[in-house]
Amino acid sequence: MKTLLFFLLLPVYANSQTISPEKIYKKVSDAVIKIYATDNKKEAKGQASGIIIRNRAWIITNYHILNVGAFITTQHNDKTYEIDSVVSMDPEKDILIFQMKDAEKIKKDKTIPQIQIGNSAKLNVGQKIYAIGSPMGFENTMTEGIVSGLRTADDSAKNLIQISAPISPGSSGGAILNDKGELVGISCGVITTAQNLNFAIPINDVMATVPGTNVGRGDPETFLTGSSLAEYDYNKGVNAYMTRKYDSSIIYFRHSLNKSAKTKRPQIYYCLGVVHQFSARPDSALYYFEKTIEIAPNFAEPYLSLFEIYAAKGDLQKAVQYQYKAYQLKPDMRHHKTMNFKMLPPY
Repeated sequence: MKTLLFFLLLPVYANSQTISPEKIYKKVSDAVIKIYATDNKKEAKGQASGIIIRNRAWIITNYHILNVGAFITTQHNDKTYEIDSVVSMDPEKDILIFQMKDAEKIKKDKTIPQIQIGNSAKLNVGQKIYAIGSPMGFENTMTEGIVSGLRTADDSAKNLIQISAPISPGSSGGAILNDKGELVGISCGVITTAQNLNFAIPINDVMATVPGTNVGRGDPETFLTGSSLAEYDYNKGVNAYMTRKYDSSIIYFRHSLNKSAKTKRPQIYYCLGVVHQFSARPDSALYYFEKTIEIAPNFAEPYLSLFEIYAAKGDLQKAVQYQYKAYQLKPDMRHHKTMNFKMLPPY
């Protein structure tokens, strides 16, 4: 019985031990990647860092990377990882979690370390921490320091870990690890007018953006995916539409629609109708415009779109009926020019 008790307790005891910086780097560094924000020409406009949570095929980073470019690409050691959609995001707290493409393949990819999730609620001022990221593009740079303070931003409810481990532009979204190699935060910024005032977002706050997520257990397998947010995919759909990339736009809007199924957002159906209309697929456009009206009967724009489609088909009786309804709901639409390039509504 004593021997059995020893073996039962041994894994817990071993897991609680600190490990050397060298072992921490070897253990987790290949889960930390570069992220680029690019423009429509795929030219880089900004660079940040991100963390792969392999068991969920997630990439964790900062939301502010979206402010500098229309498209996101991720890579590590010249290998590119594709993004499928957004799991969750919180602009105010500067948190963004992506879902990676080929998720099942990623989960089985043993070249990506399985980073363990710590509990940031247990952090104490003075304890040792390590930062891994790509400051100024120097991939997988590791620095060490301590927890200098546990703060709340003056202008928001955002919790921050103040750290002495040096970080720089390009480190945003990188890993902050405790001396067990557990992820306890993500780098988010520095105060450039002062010396060595660096900050990170607690990992508990990051994971709390995903409904149902358990934090502080050290095991990503305990996570529940929860409901995904659709705004990012919607905005990507708008960007693709504005650059006439209609097939890509349809894919993004469908992703957004799937993630918004419970709220039945009529503007997504309307956008799908517009994109199908401009890409010469009138029958599909009809379906989405009619679905929009079913959900939001006082939304004027889809009536006018149906007028355009039926007029093009030669069914003038139906066309006039829809035109009249559109003008009834929104009289200033009488100045509308048929098949103008439509501005899509905000999410």
